[in-house]
Amino acid sequence: MLHLIAVFAMGFLAAGLVLLVYKLRGVKAPRYLVPMAAGLAMIGYSVWSDYSWASRTIDGLPDHVQVVKEISSSAPWKPWTYLIPQVDRFIALDSSETRRNERLPGFVMAEVILVAQREPAVTTRQLFDCTQSRRTDILPSAEFNDDGMPVAPQWVPLEPGDALYQQLCAGS
Repeated sequence: MLHLIAVFAMGFLAAGLVLLVYKLRGVKAPRYLVPMAAGLAMIGYSVWSDYSWASRTIDGLPDHVQVVKEISSSAPWKPWTYLIPQVDRFIALDSSETRRNERLPGFVMAEVILVAQREPAVTTRQLFDCTQSRRTDILPSAEFNDDGMPVAPQWVPLEPGDALYQQLCAGS
């Protein structure tokens, strides 16, 4: 919602500046120029906002949250994204919440943060099996065995080169 308000504000600002410049010159602005300036300003702001969103958001993260993977996309309604894809999502790891259990060597529990543009961030706890390259989500309702292993985990095999696996399991 704030993005939409900012886009319209930029359009009004550009239109107002064009009118002001022509008024100060004592000349009437061409009919096409005011809406064209507003439209170009709105598109320009929207493109800048979309392309700078990831870096602005990442810069605002606390030091203990590290971005592990940035995900880019292209869309037909934004044809320029085919030339330069736009980062519209990223995966971060909260290193202050990473846990290892001495009774379960080769396993790491981590808090993973999924962030997408114009959507609320989602935080999830995941258990990584560093020996078998797989992970499972740890739900708040999860039950654990005496050794700390979740009961009946739903393991998901990881792709080779998975960024979270590499970050958490390096050296395991």
